[in-house]
Amino acid sequence: MSSADTGSPRHRRLELPLLASLEQDDHRHPRGKPDEIGWRDYAALLAHMGAEIEHALMVQYLYAAWSLGGSQVPEADREAVRAWQDTILSIAKEEMGHLMTVQNVITLIGGSTTWDRRDLPWDSAFYPFPFTLEPLTLKALARFVYAEAPPDWRGPEAEEIARLIGAPVKYLQVNQDEFHHVGKLYKRLIKVLSDRHCVPDSVFDEYRFFIQADFAGWARNHGRPTGEGQVGWDTDPPPRDPRTPPQRVDMLIEPCATRDQAVAALQRVAEQGEAPHDPDERSHFQRFLGIYRDYKKRFPNEAPVPYRNIASNPSTLRDTEDGNGSRIRHPRTRKLAALSDLRYRILLFCLAQYFRLARNPQQHQTPGAMASLLQHSFVEMYALKGLANRLMHAPMTERPDALMAGPPFQLPYTQALALDAAADWTVQLELVDTALLLSAELKASAEGEERDYFAAMIDADQRWRDALLAFQRNANAVLAAGALA
Repeated sequence: MSSADTGSPRHRRLELPLLASLEQDDHRHPRGKPDEIGWRDYAALLAHMGAEIEHALMVQYLYAAWSLGGSQVPEADREAVRAWQDTILSIAKEEMGHLMTVQNVITLIGGSTTWDRRDLPWDSAFYPFPFTLEPLTLKALARFVYAEAPPDWRGPEAEEIARLIGAPVKYLQVNQDEFHHVGKLYKRLIKVLSDRHCVPDSVFDEYRFFIQADFAGWARNHGRPTGEGQVGWDTDPPPRDPRTPPQRVDMLIEPCATRDQAVAALQRVAEQGEAPHDPDERSHFQRFLGIYRDYKKRFPNEAPVPYRNIASNPSTLRDTEDGNGSRIRHPRTRKLAALSDLRYRILLFCLAQYFRLARNPQQHQTPGAMASLLQHSFVEMYALKGLANRLMHAPMTERPDALMAGPPFQLPYTQALALDAAADWTVQLELVDTALLLSAELKASAEGEERDYFAAMIDADQRWRDALLAFQRNANAVLAAGALA
Protein backbone atom coordinates (compact mmCIF):
# COMPACT_ATOMS: atom_id res chain seq x y z
CA MET A 1 0.00 0.00 0.00
CA SER A 2 1.08 3.57 -0.42
CA SER A 3 -0.21 6.99 0.50
CA ALA A 4 -1.23 7.66 -3.10
CA ASP A 5 -4.88 8.26 -3.86
CA THR A 6 -6.62 4.94 -4.44
CA GLY A 7 -9.09 6.54 -6.83
CA SER A 8 -11.96 5.32 -4.71
CA PRO A 9 -14.52 7.92 -3.58
CA ARG A 10 -14.21 6.34 -0.13
CA HIS A 11 -10.55 7.36 0.07
CA ARG A 12 -10.50 10.40 -2.21
CA ARG A 13 -7.71 12.83 -1.36
CA LEU A 14 -8.84 16.10 0.13
CA GLU A 15 -7.68 19.51 -0.95
CA LEU A 16 -4.74 20.13 1.40
CA PRO A 17 -5.17 23.18 3.65
CA LEU A 18 -2.51 25.83 3.86
CA LEU A 19 -0.35 25.70 6.94
CA ALA A 20 -1.41 29.28 7.66
CA SER A 21 -5.00 28.12 8.18
CA LEU A 22 -3.81 26.10 11.16
CA GLU A 23 -2.42 29.23 12.76
CA GLN A 24 -5.78 30.89 13.31
CA ASP A 25 -8.08 28.69 15.37
CA ASP A 26 -6.51 28.01 18.74
CA HIS A 27 -6.93 30.88 21.20
CA ARG A 28 -4.29 29.49 23.57
CA HIS A 29 -1.64 28.79 20.92
CA PRO A 30 -1.70 31.43 18.14
CA ARG A 31 0.37 29.24 15.82
CA GLY A 32 -1.93 26.30 16.31
CA LYS A 33 0.18 24.18 18.65
CA PRO A 34 2.54 24.56 21.61
CA ASP A 35 6.06 25.49 20.52
CA GLU A 36 7.60 22.65 22.49
CA ILE A 37 6.10 19.79 20.45
CA GLY A 38 6.27 18.89 16.76
CA TRP A 39 3.36 18.50 14.36
CA ARG A 40 3.21 14.68 14.45
CA ASP A 41 3.28 14.86 18.22
CA TYR A 42 0.54 17.50 18.11
CA ALA A 43 -1.59 15.22 15.92
CA ALA A 44 -1.04 12.41 18.44
CA LEU A 45 -2.03 14.79 21.25
CA LEU A 46 -5.26 15.74 19.47
CA ALA A 47 -6.02 12.07 18.75
CA HIS A 48 -5.43 11.23 22.42
CA MET A 49 -7.90 13.94 23.38
CA GLY A 50 -10.35 12.53 20.83
CA ALA A 51 -10.03 9.05 22.34
CA GLU A 52 -10.56 10.42 25.86
CA ILE A 53 -13.63 12.37 24.78
CA GLU A 54 -15.17 9.36 22.98
CA HIS A 55 -14.51 7.24 26.09
CA ALA A 56 -16.07 9.86 28.39
CA LEU A 57 -19.13 10.34 26.19
CA MET A 58 -19.62 6.59 25.96
CA VAL A 59 -19.84 6.03 29.72
CA GLN A 60 -22.01 9.13 30.25
CA TYR A 61 -24.42 7.93 27.56
CA LEU A 62 -24.51 4.45 29.12
CA TYR A 63 -25.29 5.87 32.56
CA ALA A 64 -28.05 8.11 31.20
CA ALA A 65 -29.60 5.28 29.17
CA TRP A 66 -29.51 2.83 32.08
CA SER A 67 -31.25 5.43 34.27
CA LEU A 68 -34.41 5.29 32.14
CA GLY A 69 -37.44 3.28 33.18
CA GLY A 70 -39.17 2.36 36.40
CA SER A 71 -42.72 2.14 37.66
CA GLN A 72 -43.09 5.95 37.78
CA VAL A 73 -43.10 6.13 33.96
CA PRO A 74 -46.73 6.44 32.78
CA GLU A 75 -47.84 3.37 30.88
CA ALA A 76 -48.68 5.45 27.79
CA ASP A 77 -45.07 6.69 27.62
CA ARG A 78 -43.19 3.45 28.35
CA GLU A 79 -42.77 2.36 24.77
CA ALA A 80 -41.37 5.77 23.77
CA VAL A 81 -38.99 5.90 26.74
CA ARG A 82 -37.89 2.37 25.97
CA ALA A 83 -37.12 3.49 22.40
CA TRP A 84 -35.06 6.39 23.78
CA GLN A 85 -33.06 3.91 25.83
CA ASP A 86 -32.47 1.72 22.75
CA THR A 87 -31.31 4.74 20.77
CA ILE A 88 -28.92 6.08 23.41
CA LEU A 89 -27.45 2.61 23.94
CA SER A 90 -26.87 2.32 20.19
CA ILE A 91 -25.09 5.69 20.24
CA ALA A 92 -22.91 4.53 23.16
CA LYS A 93 -21.91 1.44 21.17
CA GLU A 94 -21.06 3.63 18.20
CA GLU A 95 -18.88 5.78 20.47
CA MET A 96 -16.98 2.57 21.25
CA GLY A 97 -16.40 2.21 17.51
CA HIS A 98 -15.19 5.83 17.36
CA LEU A 99 -12.83 5.11 20.24
CA MET A 100 -11.33 2.11 18.43
CA THR A 101 -11.01 4.00 15.14
CA VAL A 102 -9.16 6.88 16.82
CA GLN A 103 -6.83 4.32 18.45
CA ASN A 104 -6.13 2.98 14.95
CA VAL A 105 -5.17 6.46 13.73
CA ILE A 106 -2.89 6.88 16.76
CA THR A 107 -1.28 3.53 15.94
CA LEU A 108 -0.79 4.47 12.26
CA ILE A 109 1.22 7.59 13.13
CA GLY A 110 3.34 5.77 15.71
CA GLY A 111 1.62 6.99 18.87
CA SER A 112 0.76 5.03 22.00
CA THR A 113 -2.86 3.97 22.43
CA THR A 114 -4.72 5.49 25.36
CA TRP A 115 -7.59 4.19 27.44
CA ASP A 116 -7.62 7.17 29.78
CA ARG A 117 -10.57 9.38 30.52
CA ARG A 118 -11.02 12.38 32.75
CA ASP A 119 -13.48 11.68 35.56
CA LEU A 120 -13.62 15.20 36.96
CA PRO A 121 -14.30 18.56 35.27
CA TRP A 122 -11.19 19.65 33.39
CA ASP A 123 -10.09 22.55 31.23
CA SER A 124 -9.68 21.88 27.53
CA ALA A 125 -10.29 23.86 24.39
CA PHE A 126 -12.10 20.84 22.95
CA TYR A 127 -13.95 19.01 25.74
CA PRO A 128 -17.72 19.41 25.23
CA PHE A 129 -18.82 19.77 28.87
CA PRO A 130 -17.74 18.81 32.40
CA PHE A 131 -17.85 15.05 32.94
CA THR A 132 -20.98 14.06 34.87
CA LEU A 133 -22.69 10.73 35.45
CA GLU A 134 -26.36 11.57 35.90
CA PRO A 135 -29.86 10.38 35.00
CA LEU A 136 -31.37 11.54 31.71
CA THR A 137 -32.80 14.86 32.82
CA LEU A 138 -33.78 17.32 30.11
CA LYS A 139 -30.67 19.37 30.89
CA ALA A 140 -28.42 16.29 30.57
CA LEU A 141 -30.06 15.47 27.26
CA ALA A 142 -29.56 19.05 26.08
CA ARG A 143 -25.83 18.71 26.81
CA PHE A 144 -25.69 15.60 24.63
CA VAL A 145 -27.44 17.44 21.79
CA TYR A 146 -25.05 20.37 22.10
CA ALA A 147 -21.93 18.20 22.26
CA GLU A 148 -22.85 16.37 19.04
CA ALA A 149 -24.21 19.44 17.21
CA PRO A 150 -22.48 20.97 14.18
CA PRO A 151 -20.54 24.10 15.22
CA ASP A 152 -22.65 26.27 12.92
CA TRP A 153 -26.01 25.04 14.25
CA ARG A 154 -28.20 28.11 14.78
CA GLY A 155 -31.83 28.98 15.34
CA PRO A 156 -34.38 29.18 18.14
CA GLU A 157 -33.92 25.54 19.18
CA ALA A 158 -30.14 25.94 19.39
CA GLU A 159 -30.56 29.02 21.57
CA GLU A 160 -33.09 27.25 23.78
CA ILE A 161 -30.67 24.39 24.41
CA ALA A 162 -27.76 26.77 24.93
CA ARG A 163 -29.71 28.72 27.55
CA LEU A 164 -30.68 25.50 29.29
CA ILE A 165 -27.08 24.37 29.72
CA GLY A 166 -25.34 27.75 29.79
CA ALA A 167 -23.38 27.28 26.56
CA PRO A 168 -22.55 29.75 23.77
CA VAL A 169 -24.36 30.30 20.49
CA LYS A 170 -24.31 33.29 18.21
CA TYR A 171 -25.35 36.39 20.17
CA LEU A 172 -25.48 34.32 23.35
CA GLN A 173 -22.03 34.30 24.93
CA VAL A 174 -22.32 32.44 28.24
CA ASN A 175 -19.55 30.33 29.78
CA GLN A 176 -18.02 30.08 26.32
CA ASP A 177 -14.80 28.47 27.58
CA GLU A 178 -16.67 25.58 29.21
CA PHE A 179 -18.77 23.98 26.46
CA HIS A 180 -17.58 22.86 23.03
CA HIS A 181 -18.69 20.74 20.09
CA VAL A 182 -16.88 17.42 19.59
CA GLY A 183 -16.56 18.17 15.87
CA LYS A 184 -14.23 21.08 16.67
CA LEU A 185 -11.46 18.70 17.68
CA TYR A 186 -11.88 16.42 14.66
CA LYS A 187 -11.86 19.39 12.29
CA ARG A 188 -8.51 20.46 13.66
CA LEU A 189 -7.01 16.95 13.73
CA ILE A 190 -8.06 16.39 10.11
CA LYS A 191 -6.40 19.68 9.14
CA VAL A 192 -3.12 18.68 10.74
CA LEU A 193 -3.05 15.15 9.32
CA SER A 194 -4.03 16.36 5.83
CA ASP A 195 -1.15 18.80 5.50
CA ARG A 196 2.18 17.33 4.34
CA HIS A 197 3.93 20.45 5.60
CA CYS A 198 2.85 19.40 9.08
CA VAL A 199 3.00 15.61 9.00
CA PRO A 200 5.19 14.09 6.24
CA ASP A 201 4.33 10.90 4.35
CA SER A 202 7.06 8.99 6.19
CA VAL A 203 5.01 9.13 9.41
CA PHE A 204 2.27 6.92 7.94
CA ASP A 205 3.66 3.37 8.18
CA GLU A 206 1.44 1.09 6.09
CA TYR A 207 2.56 -2.01 7.97
CA ARG A 208 0.88 -0.71 11.13
CA PHE A 209 -2.41 -1.50 9.37
CA PHE A 210 -2.02 -5.10 10.47
CA ILE A 211 -1.83 -4.30 14.18
CA GLN A 212 -5.01 -2.26 14.37
CA ALA A 213 -8.51 -3.14 15.54
CA ASP A 214 -10.86 -4.19 12.75
CA PHE A 215 -14.58 -4.43 12.26
CA ALA A 216 -14.69 -8.23 12.04
CA GLY A 217 -13.13 -8.70 15.46
CA TRP A 218 -14.63 -5.87 17.47
CA ALA A 219 -18.07 -5.00 16.02
CA ARG A 220 -19.98 -7.71 17.83
CA ASN A 221 -23.77 -7.71 17.35
CA HIS A 222 -23.50 -5.15 14.54
CA GLY A 223 -26.80 -4.86 12.74
CA ARG A 224 -28.75 -6.68 15.43
CA PRO A 225 -31.53 -5.10 17.47
CA THR A 226 -30.28 -3.28 20.53
CA GLY A 227 -32.03 -2.90 23.85
CA GLU A 228 -33.20 -6.50 24.22
CA GLY A 229 -33.00 -7.31 27.92
CA GLN A 230 -31.51 -3.94 28.79
CA VAL A 231 -31.42 -2.67 32.34
CA GLY A 232 -33.74 -0.15 33.87
CA TRP A 233 -37.25 -1.60 33.63
CA ASP A 234 -39.53 -2.95 36.30
CA THR A 235 -41.99 -4.25 33.71
CA ASP A 236 -41.59 -6.38 30.62
CA PRO A 237 -40.77 -4.31 27.54
CA PRO A 238 -43.73 -3.61 25.27
CA PRO A 239 -43.97 -5.71 22.09
CA ARG A 240 -42.45 -4.11 19.03
CA ASP A 241 -44.55 -3.23 16.03
CA PRO A 242 -43.39 -5.76 13.41
CA ARG A 243 -43.71 -3.10 10.72
CA THR A 244 -41.11 -0.93 12.50
CA PRO A 245 -37.46 -1.92 12.04
CA PRO A 246 -35.60 -2.21 15.34
CA GLN A 247 -32.89 0.25 16.30
CA ARG A 248 -29.59 -0.84 14.76
CA VAL A 249 -26.01 0.06 15.48
CA ASP A 250 -23.88 1.60 12.74
CA MET A 251 -20.47 0.64 14.05
CA LEU A 252 -17.46 2.39 12.55
CA ILE A 253 -14.24 0.52 13.30
CA GLU A 254 -11.80 1.34 10.53
CA PRO A 255 -8.14 0.32 10.29
CA CYS A 256 -6.10 2.62 8.06
CA ALA A 257 -2.79 2.33 6.21
CA THR A 258 -2.44 5.76 4.55
CA ARG A 259 -2.91 9.43 5.21
CA ASP A 260 -6.03 9.50 3.04
CA GLN A 261 -7.59 6.54 4.82
CA ALA A 262 -6.89 8.05 8.24
CA VAL A 263 -8.45 11.37 7.22
CA ALA A 264 -11.46 9.63 5.67
CA ALA A 265 -11.99 7.52 8.81
CA LEU A 266 -11.90 10.61 11.03
CA GLN A 267 -14.31 12.42 8.71
CA ARG A 268 -16.79 9.56 8.97
CA VAL A 269 -16.46 9.53 12.76
CA ALA A 270 -17.15 13.29 12.86
CA GLU A 271 -20.05 13.02 10.41
CA GLN A 272 -21.70 10.20 12.35
CA GLY A 273 -21.69 12.48 15.35
CA GLU A 274 -22.83 15.80 13.96
CA ALA A 275 -24.35 15.43 10.46
CA PRO A 276 -27.07 18.14 10.60
CA HIS A 277 -29.02 17.13 7.50
CA ASP A 278 -28.86 13.34 7.65
CA PRO A 279 -31.91 12.17 5.61
CA ASP A 280 -32.11 8.94 7.60
CA GLU A 281 -31.59 10.72 10.95
CA ARG A 282 -28.73 8.41 11.80
CA SER A 283 -26.28 10.98 13.16
CA HIS A 284 -25.91 11.23 16.93
CA PHE A 285 -26.98 14.87 16.76
CA GLN A 286 -30.20 14.05 14.90
CA ARG A 287 -31.06 11.15 17.20
CA PHE A 288 -30.45 13.12 20.41
CA LEU A 289 -32.39 16.09 19.04
CA GLY A 290 -35.33 13.80 18.22
CA ILE A 291 -35.35 12.45 21.78
CA TYR A 292 -35.12 16.01 23.14
CA ARG A 293 -38.18 17.10 21.19
CA ASP A 294 -40.19 14.06 22.25
CA TYR A 295 -39.05 14.43 25.87
CA LYS A 296 -40.41 17.98 26.09
CA LYS A 297 -43.80 16.85 24.76
CA ARG A 298 -44.18 13.84 27.01
CA PHE A 299 -42.66 15.18 30.23
CA PRO A 300 -43.28 18.93 30.42
CA ASN A 301 -41.69 20.38 33.55
CA GLU A 302 -40.28 16.86 34.15
CA ALA A 303 -43.30 15.78 36.16
CA PRO A 304 -43.39 12.83 36.20
CA VAL A 305 -39.89 11.90 35.09
CA PRO A 306 -38.74 9.13 32.72
CA TYR A 307 -35.75 8.20 34.87
CA ARG A 308 -35.18 6.45 38.15
CA ASN A 309 -34.47 8.18 41.44
CA ILE A 310 -30.72 7.65 41.16
CA ALA A 311 -27.71 9.62 42.28
CA SER A 312 -25.39 11.67 40.10
CA ASN A 313 -21.69 10.85 40.17
CA PRO A 314 -21.90 7.88 42.56
CA SER A 315 -18.52 7.12 44.08
CA THR A 316 -16.93 4.77 46.58
CA LEU A 317 -14.20 7.33 47.26
CA ARG A 318 -15.46 10.87 47.66
CA ASP A 319 -18.35 13.24 48.17
CA THR A 320 -19.06 15.98 45.65
CA GLU A 321 -17.67 19.40 46.37
CA ASP A 322 -21.14 20.93 46.59
CA GLY A 323 -22.05 18.60 49.46
CA ASN A 324 -24.76 16.68 47.61
CA GLY A 325 -23.30 13.46 48.95
CA SER A 326 -22.55 11.19 46.01
CA ARG A 327 -20.51 8.80 48.15
CA ILE A 328 -21.97 5.29 48.39
CA ARG A 329 -22.30 4.44 52.08
CA HIS A 330 -24.50 1.35 52.03
CA PRO A 331 -22.12 -1.59 52.76
CA ARG A 332 -23.50 -4.00 50.16
CA THR A 333 -23.92 -1.32 47.51
CA ARG A 334 -20.30 -0.29 48.07
CA LYS A 335 -19.18 -3.86 47.35
CA LEU A 336 -21.31 -3.97 44.19
CA ALA A 337 -19.81 -0.65 43.07
CA ALA A 338 -16.28 -1.85 43.87
CA LEU A 339 -16.84 -4.99 41.79
CA SER A 340 -18.23 -2.86 38.93
CA ASP A 341 -15.14 -0.64 38.99
CA LEU A 342 -12.88 -3.69 39.11
CA ARG A 343 -14.62 -5.18 36.06
CA TYR A 344 -14.20 -1.82 34.30
CA ARG A 345 -10.48 -1.88 35.10
CA ILE A 346 -10.12 -5.45 33.79
CA LEU A 347 -11.87 -4.41 30.57
CA LEU A 348 -9.53 -1.45 30.03
CA PHE A 349 -6.50 -3.62 30.82
CA CYS A 350 -7.66 -6.25 28.30
CA LEU A 351 -7.96 -3.56 25.61
CA ALA A 352 -4.51 -2.16 26.34
CA GLN A 353 -2.94 -5.62 26.50
CA TYR A 354 -4.55 -6.63 23.20
CA PHE A 355 -2.90 -3.70 21.41
CA ARG A 356 0.46 -4.45 23.07
CA LEU A 357 0.43 -8.04 21.81
CA ALA A 358 -0.64 -6.87 18.35
CA ARG A 359 2.33 -4.51 18.18
CA ASN A 360 4.90 -7.07 19.35
CA PRO A 361 3.83 -10.48 17.99
CA GLN A 362 7.38 -11.88 17.89
CA GLN A 363 8.51 -10.58 21.25
CA HIS A 364 5.42 -11.78 23.10
CA GLN A 365 4.48 -15.09 21.51
CA THR A 366 1.53 -16.41 23.48
CA PRO A 367 -0.71 -18.65 21.34
CA GLY A 368 -4.39 -17.79 21.58
CA ALA A 369 -3.82 -14.78 23.84
CA MET A 370 -5.07 -12.07 21.50
CA ALA A 371 -8.25 -13.95 20.63
CA SER A 372 -8.86 -14.64 24.33
CA LEU A 373 -8.34 -10.97 25.26
CA LEU A 374 -10.79 -9.89 22.58
CA GLN A 375 -13.38 -12.43 23.71
CA HIS A 376 -12.92 -11.59 27.39
CA SER A 377 -13.36 -7.89 26.69
CA PHE A 378 -16.95 -8.67 25.70
CA VAL A 379 -17.39 -10.88 28.77
CA GLU A 380 -16.46 -7.85 30.91
CA MET A 381 -18.81 -5.56 28.97
CA TYR A 382 -21.72 -7.89 29.69
CA ALA A 383 -20.65 -8.18 33.34
CA LEU A 384 -20.67 -4.37 33.64
CA LYS A 385 -24.16 -4.27 32.17
CA GLY A 386 -25.44 -6.83 34.69
CA LEU A 387 -23.85 -5.01 37.63
CA ALA A 388 -25.28 -1.69 36.39
CA ASN A 389 -28.74 -3.22 36.57
CA ARG A 390 -28.19 -4.21 40.20
CA LEU A 391 -26.64 -0.88 41.16
CA MET A 392 -29.60 1.02 39.71
CA HIS A 393 -31.74 -0.84 42.27
CA ALA A 394 -29.24 -0.55 45.15
CA PRO A 395 -29.55 2.26 47.75
CA MET A 396 -26.73 4.77 48.26
CA THR A 397 -27.20 4.70 52.05
CA GLU A 398 -29.18 2.72 54.63
CA ARG A 399 -31.79 5.48 54.97
CA PRO A 400 -35.29 4.50 53.74
CA ASP A 401 -35.46 7.55 51.44
CA ALA A 402 -32.02 7.01 49.90
CA LEU A 403 -31.33 7.57 46.24
CA MET A 404 -30.39 4.53 44.19
CA ALA A 405 -26.81 4.16 43.00
CA GLY A 406 -25.34 3.40 39.59
CA PRO A 407 -22.02 2.23 38.12
CA PRO A 408 -19.34 4.72 39.25
CA PHE A 409 -17.00 4.10 36.28
CA GLN A 410 -14.11 5.19 38.49
CA LEU A 411 -10.76 5.00 36.76
CA PRO A 412 -8.02 2.94 38.43
CA TYR A 413 -5.01 4.64 39.96
CA THR A 414 -3.04 3.62 36.84
CA GLN A 415 -3.77 2.17 33.44
CA ALA A 416 -0.12 1.64 32.58
CA LEU A 417 0.88 -1.81 31.42
CA ALA A 418 3.61 -3.72 33.23
CA LEU A 419 7.21 -3.90 32.03
CA ASP A 420 6.69 -6.96 29.85
CA ALA A 421 3.97 -9.34 28.63
CA ALA A 422 4.72 -11.90 31.35
CA ALA A 423 4.19 -9.27 34.04
CA ASP A 424 0.93 -8.19 32.36
CA TRP A 425 -0.50 -11.67 32.96
CA THR A 426 0.53 -11.40 36.62
CA VAL A 427 -1.39 -8.12 36.90
CA GLN A 428 -4.42 -9.74 35.26
CA LEU A 429 -4.26 -12.65 37.68
CA GLU A 430 -4.32 -10.35 40.69
CA LEU A 431 -7.26 -8.41 39.25
CA VAL A 432 -9.30 -11.57 38.66
CA ASP A 433 -8.37 -12.96 42.10
CA THR A 434 -9.67 -9.74 43.67
CA ALA A 435 -12.86 -10.02 41.62
CA LEU A 436 -13.31 -13.62 42.82
CA LEU A 437 -13.07 -12.52 46.46
CA LEU A 438 -15.62 -9.72 46.01
CA SER A 439 -18.02 -11.97 44.10
CA ALA A 440 -17.75 -14.65 46.80
CA GLU A 441 -18.62 -12.10 49.51
CA LEU A 442 -21.62 -10.86 47.54
CA LYS A 443 -22.77 -14.41 46.79
CA ALA A 444 -22.60 -15.37 50.47
CA SER A 445 -25.16 -12.68 51.36
CA ALA A 446 -27.38 -13.23 48.32
CA GLU A 447 -30.42 -15.43 47.75
CA GLY A 448 -32.25 -16.92 44.79
CA GLU A 449 -31.50 -15.43 41.37
CA GLU A 450 -28.96 -13.03 42.87
CA ARG A 451 -26.98 -15.94 44.30
CA ASP A 452 -27.08 -17.74 40.95
CA TYR A 453 -25.86 -14.58 39.22
CA PHE A 454 -22.72 -14.34 41.35
CA ALA A 455 -22.15 -18.10 41.11
CA ALA A 456 -22.09 -17.74 37.30
CA MET A 457 -19.71 -14.77 37.55
CA ILE A 458 -17.37 -16.77 39.79
CA ASP A 459 -17.44 -19.68 37.34
CA ALA A 460 -16.55 -17.37 34.43
CA ASP A 461 -13.72 -15.80 36.44
CA GLN A 462 -12.32 -19.22 37.33
CA ARG A 463 -12.18 -20.15 33.64
CA TRP A 464 -10.48 -16.86 32.82
CA ARG A 465 -8.01 -17.44 35.64
CA ASP A 466 -7.09 -20.85 34.20
CA ALA A 467 -6.44 -19.25 30.82
CA LEU A 468 -4.34 -16.50 32.43
CA LEU A 469 -2.17 -19.07 34.19
CA ALA A 470 -1.47 -20.79 30.87
CA PHE A 471 -0.62 -17.49 29.18
CA GLN A 472 1.64 -16.53 32.09
CA ARG A 473 3.57 -19.81 31.88
CA ASN A 474 4.06 -19.40 28.15
CA ALA A 475 5.16 -15.77 28.46
CA ASN A 476 7.61 -16.65 31.23
CA ALA A 477 9.10 -19.38 29.02
CA VAL A 478 9.53 -16.92 26.14
CA LEU A 479 11.12 -14.41 28.53
CA ALA A 480 13.50 -17.03 29.89
CA ALA A 481 14.46 -18.23 26.42
CA GLY A 482 15.30 -14.68 25.41
CA ALA A 483 17.43 -14.18 28.49
CA LEU A 484 19.41 -17.36 27.80
CA ALA A 485 19.88 -16.67 24.09
